[in-house]
Amino acid sequence: MEFFLDFKVPYESSIGITNVLSNITTKDDSHKGGWTKLLKCELNNKGYRNVKILSNKDSLNDFDIIIFDQGAEFKGTINLFGGLDEKCHSRIRDLVIFYHKKPNSLFSWQNSIPDLGQLVKSRQNNKSTCVQLLNMSDDNISALTKMSQSIKVFNQVDVSPHLIYGDSHTPSIWTPHSIIERQDGRTLFGTLTKETLHEKIVQYNEAGINFNELTIYIGNIDIRHHLMRQENPWQAAVKLISLYENHLLPYKDIYKINVVQYLPIEDESRKLPKTGYYKGTPFTGSWAERSALVEIMNNEIEAMCQRNGWSVYKHPRTFYNETGQLTFDVMEKPKSVHLSPMHYRWDLNNNTERYNGK
Repeated sequence: MEFFLDFKVPYESSIGITNVLSNITTKDDSHKGGWTKLLKCELNNKGYRNVKILSNKDSLNDFDIIIFDQGAEFKGTINLFGGLDEKCHSRIRDLVIFYHKKPNSLFSWQNSIPDLGQLVKSRQNNKSTCVQLLNMSDDNISALTKMSQSIKVFNQVDVSPHLIYGDSHTPSIWTPHSIIERQDGRTLFGTLTKETLHEKIVQYNEAGINFNELTIYIGNIDIRHHLMRQENPWQAAVKLISLYENHLLPYKDIYKINVVQYLPIEDESRKLPKTGYYKGTPFTGSWAERSALVEIMNNEIEAMCQRNGWSVYKHPRTFYNETGQLTFDVMEKPKSVHLSPMHYRWDLNNNTERYNGK
């Protein structure tokens, strides 16, 4: 378990955050861009005041430190939609220059960087590869590999007594000075049956990190795709929250526990990316059926928390339109199941609280 602060980077350092072969969107409504802004806020809160997410106007060599954010959904492979083109060559060239000047100043957040030398070598027969990379020598390819292997990986910015655990929706309820464990695609049912939350807590404890606060936000996927496939969805929903409670009870006297309620359901006309589909469909069950599940499960969460003295985080009523749907106005543009970062609990642009969840 590595933390950025363990590397003793001077606080006055200028830090640039970017992707390896391209820049990261800074659009206010981008869920992916919001993830990077979250990192920037956490660095700012730990004392690093000169942090910037790179735009196309910036040069790597204008910074003392470069941090790569490949995205929380990164699975180890760089997507090259246009191939290794001139823009990729320009970025690789700038990376090499930066590395030779500042060999210990490249970092990566949560993910190791793929071997760029092997990436170039594997594509030297592709028509989409630009001429400069087609002709790159074996020595320069080996140098790229060495550079890739030198990039230091950190999991979190710093130790924190607050763990936020959940799926891809967790950035929307993040607050500073917390460790966020984002498990994209994870269901509440899977978390409970496979004990993935418990495993993560054990992992941190074994690394010497002991929490005093735990926030959990997981289950929107169960509502969207799985519960309406059950023989009795309403009974299954109540049983799932009962399992949820039993799973958290061992932590009752150890942590301050916060449980996040579920989002309302958006209108069925919303176009969703195929990455959010399950078995070929964007959701299972009608809007009315899934909205009933949300109401049942949110009521059960509130009762569960009242019984145990836990806190409930409730999404603002402004998220609902006049018919009780999740309004498209607060969702990521142009299409996604996620909230726009402009409606996250924490304002990532101004680094201030936007909603308190009461």
